[in-house]
Amino acid sequence: MEISNPLYVPPQSIGDAQVKLLGRLKYFTASTTFTAPYDGDYFVICQAGGGGGGGGAGNIAGDFSSGGSGGVAGQMSQQILALTGGTVYTVLVGGYGADGAGGTDVPGIGGAGGSGGASRLDNPAGTALIYSSGGLGGIGGQNTGVGHISGTLGSNGGGVSGGAPGAIASSGAAGNTGANPKSLGGGGGGASGNNAPTAATAGANGGYGGAGYISIQW
Repeated sequence: MEISNPLYVPPQSIGDAQVKLLGRLKYFTASTTFTAPYDGDYFVICQAGGGGGGGGAGNIAGDFSSGGSGGVAGQMSQQILALTGGTVYTVLVGGYGADGAGGTDVPGIGGAGGSGGASRLDNPAGTALIYSSGGLGGIGGQNTGVGHISGTLGSNGGGVSGGAPGAIASSGAAGNTGANPKSLGGGGGGASGNNAPTAATAGANGGYGGAGYISIQW
């Protein structure tokens, strides 16, 4: 004998209106395309890449040098955009800024960090609907002649600065990278060579910045 279950609910179909209410999220860390599923409003976050930290300067025996400056965080923009269903939009994600090279023990100044790449969402005509500028790279360390200056922090949650100068005849610690894929600050500046060392030393590299991303929610 068949017994019916009064609590049984048959499968239900879900229409477009219910799908919109449930919400969807696309998170892009590389350039690609996005096809809008329907006509309507989409919440877009556009994060550009952070700049890399500058390298620390090297120095000769008995000299002084400075650490590199931290990179600048990439710009973040957010906006509600009206997109057209079935239209293919171009997602362009900015890359991170490269780390600046440490200076040699000739002595040499530290290399500048690379700038982060811009991020944008374009319509089929190539017009940017939302755009964020990449962060600038940090400045390389200099030969100061007056005293040691540590590397500096990257901006907006980025990498920490390079460490104190190294022990005699060794270089300082490199700057760390951008802290978090969603913080995306610039890389920290590299430490300089030793503070008035008895032997020539090279500076350390800066840290690279955080990479960009684009998220689309509907």
